[in-house]
Amino acid sequence: MRHLIQHLSKQQAMLLLTLLTLEGEKDLPLLRFLPKDEAKKLEPIARQLCETPRKQLLPQLVQEIKRLIADSHRSKLEQHDPAWLAELLQHESPQIIAVILQGLPRNSVQRIYQALPRQLAQRIPQQLNPVAPEIAKQIKLRIEQRFPEPPEHDPASLNLSALAHLSSEELILLIREIGFRELAIAFSNVGRGPLMELCRRLRNEDAEHLLKVVQNLPSLNAKHIKSAQRTIRAISNEHQSQSDMIEGAGMYKFANALHTSHRELLHTLAYRLPYPLGIRFHRHTPPPLTPNDILRLHHDILQTLQSLAVEQRIHRPWAQKTIDLPPIPAEPDPPSTSGRDDYDDTTGHIGN
Repeated sequence: MRHLIQHLSKQQAMLLLTLLTLEGEKDLPLLRFLPKDEAKKLEPIARQLCETPRKQLLPQLVQEIKRLIADSHRSKLEQHDPAWLAELLQHESPQIIAVILQGLPRNSVQRIYQALPRQLAQRIPQQLNPVAPEIAKQIKLRIEQRFPEPPEHDPASLNLSALAHLSSEELILLIREIGFRELAIAFSNVGRGPLMELCRRLRNEDAEHLLKVVQNLPSLNAKHIKSAQRTIRAISNEHQSQSDMIEGAGMYKFANALHTSHRELLHTLAYRLPYPLGIRFHRHTPPPLTPNDILRLHHDILQTLQSLAVEQRIHRPWAQKTIDLPPIPAEPDPPSTSGRDDYDDTTGHIGN
């Protein structure tokens, strides 16, 4: 259920859940009293939720309502990875840090202490003199404003600005899907044996999804395959497990695509990711890329995002929207190669 409502505002989600809790599908006509655009956004989600039998749906609705109520009491600072908060706080005075830590959950405070430089953490006062509530509020507001807010409205067409609308969970899903596609393309012409060997080293659900992606690949030219194989070579030494390679391959391509984007978008995406991934994204150094290479990467990212919307794995209104990017200039297709020489049978990696 949560994946259906996670892109709604808290007010919209609470309205929808409460409506369905009362009389279920019978109350859906009440949506017509909402503004037209809002009703259009909520109705398909409501009908999809109503497909679940009422007896099973009701406990889920109550659980989500309780979660939203609990979240409403959380400050914005609690919604971010504590390691990101620690990175911002290390430039503040120990007294300011102590004010910020007041009211945060104990596990978040512990993680912040662990992430701060030791000398700074030791100087944070354990007993803080009383601070006027308005002053404490202004201090917390100043720190909150350093975290970028998601845009309020979805873009009219599908372009790179759509990435800023994704939640942390959606962004990770997109990066992993990009990784699955890179692996699928890299292993698409090395024979079934190497592909199945790779699958044996993955978690069952990852192996099943990889095989599904391979089956649905469009026709590829040698340049696409070699590009994907270069991606796998670039990250193969950084990740100890094959499952890590999925995320690693996705992040490598994602970061390559966006390294020339506006600083504001890069800043937003980095903070939206868990700290280790966000740091990797922020510090990524891409290989030499031509403008056409970058444009092709942009198309790949947005096509993957649109596919996730079509499959309803990301519930955004992008399935039917036009991708708003310049066309990729036509290039001569290099001769196709088998790719078998690039596969290392002993490691399951695409070799050098």
